[in-house]
Amino acid sequence: MVEYQKCRYLPRPDKLDQYQRWSRLRKPDLGDFTPIMALLRERFDYLCRLLDQYWHMMLDRSQEVLESPRYAQLAPPQPVVTYQMVLSSNIQLG
Repeated sequence: MVEYQKCRYLPRPDKLDQYQRWSRLRKPDLGDFTPIMALLRERFDYLCRLLDQYWHMMLDRSQEVLESPRYAQLAPPQPVVTYQMVLSSNIQLG
């Protein structure tokens, strides 16, 4: 990593071999480096696009999966909730 004017840089993958020695990092060619923030932003955007793509794939297939007989066999049983109620009143009719 190189820091220049309060910005940090990482060597580009194709230039990494040139910077195996620490002495080469003293006066590096900034054209061989990528700003870390730009790299992180690019990778994060790529990750978000992948997640969005797979989320939409799941949404597109969810109705088909929910209606399939195999899903009904594999899905956990839905709990049955019952309530016992006792109603009383102190009002007398008639």
